Amino acid sequence: ATGIGITPALSVIRAHRESRRINLIWACRDVAMLEFFMDHLWLNNDGWILIFYTGKEALSPAVENAKLNSNIKLIKSRPDFDMIIPNIIFGIETGKGVPEAAVPSEKLQARGMIAKKVWELESEGLLEDEIIEELTFLAHEKGFLLSSLVDERADDRNKNLLQVIKDQFAVYGNSARNGNYIPPELSSASQSYQGLHKRHQHHNNSKSKRYKRSTSVAIQSRPWEKQGGAEEFVSALDKKRVLNTWGLLYCGGSKSVESKLRKISNKYDLELHTETFAW
Repeated sequence: ATGIGITPALSVIRAHRESRRINLIWACRDVAMLEFFMDHLWLNNDGWILIFYTGKEALSPAVENAKLNSNIKLIKSRPDFDMIIPNIIFGIETGKGVPEAAVPSEKLQARGMIAKKVWELESEGLLEDEIIEELTFLAHEKGFLLSSLVDERADDRNKNLLQVIKDQFAVYGNSARNGNYIPPELSSASQSYQGLHKRHQHHNNSKSKRYKRSTSVAIQSRPWEKQGGAEEFVSALDKKRVLNTWGLLYCGGSKSVESKLRKISNKYDLELHTETFAW
C-alpha cells in the first residue's frame, strides 16, 4: 500500500487473515498518518508488516526510538519491491524468515508487564484514556507498539481497546500482579514459539504442511535486507503447488508502484489485484 491506501488494505487484511498468511508493505511520507496507523495496526503475528517512511519531517521520539521487537518493522527509506517481495517468499518458504519467530519471548514478557500495569493503574483509579496512554508509553519503552502486542479477533470488534487487553492478557492473572511477568509454561523462547507456531497451524492446516519449521531456529532472513539467492529460489518454486498460493494486492494511487508490481507479478507468475485511485 502507499499513502492513504493503507485504509482499504487493512480492510482486506482483516477480511482474509483467518485463511491466509498476509504480509503488508506500506510506504508513507505523511508523519501524522504514519504515527496514527502504527498504533492502530491490529493484525496477526504471522505476517510481516514493513512500514517504509519516506517523509522528511522528524518522527516523534516514541516512534523513532521504538525497537519494534515484533513482526512490525519501521524502515526510513523507499521500499525496493524487487528485493522485498522475493525475500518475503524466500524467508517464509524456507523457514528462515517467518515473522512469528521475531523475538517471541520478549513479546510475551512485554505482555506480562502490560497486564501488571493495567492492574496497578486501575487500582489508582485512572480513567480509561489515561490508562491507555500509560500502556502506550510502557510498550514503547519496551521496544513495542501497543497495537503489536494485541491480537485482533473477530469477537473483540465491539470492545474498546482496554477491555480487549484485559481479556487477552487474563492468562497472566495473579502472576502479573506479583511481578512474575511470564507464565511458567511460557518461560523459554522455544516454548513460546511452539505455542505461536501451533496456533498458526490450528488456524490453517493447509498452510501448516508447508510452514512446519524447527521451533529452535531464529530469524535468519530479514526481508528488508538483501538476501543472496532469494530471487533464484522463488523463480525455481513450483508454480502450481507453491507460487499459486501467493498473490499481490496494491492499494494506492501511484502508477509507478503499480507498474513495478506488475513487472514482479509477471516475473514470478504471481496474481496481482489493484485497488487504485487518483487524488
